[in-house]
Amino acid sequence: MAVTGVVMIAAAVALGILAALTSGSPSSTQDGLGNASGPVAPAETALVVVTTNLSSGASVVEPVNMATGAIATPIRVPPFAEAVQAAGETAYVLSAGTSRSGPGSLTPIHLDTGTAGQPVSIPGVPVAMAITADGTTAYVASIDGTDTDLVPVTLASGAVGQPVTVSTTTPSQTSVELTGQTAFLSSLSAGTLTPVDLATGAVGAPIPVGSPAGQFAISPDGGTAYVTNPEDGAKVLHTVTPVDLATGQARSPITVGKGPQSIAITPNGKTAVVTNGGTTTLSTDTVSTIDLATGTAGSPIKVGTGPVPVAVDGGGRWAVVGNTGVAKAVGTTVTMVDLDNLQPGWTVEVHGLPDAVAIVGQTAT
Repeated sequence: MAVTGVVMIAAAVALGILAALTSGSPSSTQDGLGNASGPVAPAETALVVVTTNLSSGASVVEPVNMATGAIATPIRVPPFAEAVQAAGETAYVLSAGTSRSGPGSLTPIHLDTGTAGQPVSIPGVPVAMAITADGTTAYVASIDGTDTDLVPVTLASGAVGQPVTVSTTTPSQTSVELTGQTAFLSSLSAGTLTPVDLATGAVGAPIPVGSPAGQFAISPDGGTAYVTNPEDGAKVLHTVTPVDLATGQARSPITVGKGPQSIAITPNGKTAVVTNGGTTTLSTDTVSTIDLATGTAGSPIKVGTGPVPVAVDGGGRWAVVGNTGVAKAVGTTVTMVDLDNLQPGWTVEVHGLPDAVAIVGQTAT
């Protein structure tokens, strides 16, 4: 899942902080947030995309051992990196390019060696991506002038296909997810999900969500999209809206914390994890879990300030959350969340602003 909500918050943070983020020695910390006596996370790796300098957009990927909190050697990637997703033995990092003005790039990370491969140039300013279940193709949402395009990239060869123009109106915060042979793109300002037939490139009629449509996740059976509703102008929202993708009908919103930003669903389709990231001026520090069978949210789980990016592991038992802070107080931590016991685990200090996160098996250290 691409993490575009963090771009919205981080942009305001960057206005208040012109100097580079200092980078001390990363270490595991409890900071009053962790639970050292609780269950230990598995020996998986959280790939955390970190902006180390807000002015230049200098970015790295930091592999964090979820069981110990140890950080392996950072992997340098192109500037303004904002999304990461794994496909087999390779992870891919999406970057918006110099000053977020494009052209952007998609960089392969070889998980066995912990090294970056040759970036693939992406037209326009890429803002989100999703990779097909078979790991062969990435679909990148990219802004080109006033157009929002969907750009296919063949991962084995790096070949960039013909973009499909999804919208010609003023670009808005956008996320993209795939199910079967269909891509869906959200538009925050329009409050819609727009389907794109991946076989034909045909763009379908936008589906009204009923509220501003932020980031979203699709249930494993492909039937329902769960769309975050973060804010409506100056009004902070606190809901996630389920959308039936077969009928195009939005169902009753689910109440979560303030300013929900990102969402991830466990592989068994039973639980969604939502980061209550607040806004650039509203400080929040929780995530919510949603029982998807009943459509109800549990008690909030305390993490760090300004949680935005989130990923769930393959077992559906742990989540990793990036804590981005608020304006003039950049967050530089990630928190492991125990989904079985609904409590926080390790909080780990990284080298800068955590823009995106993905979870993979053990990598080279």
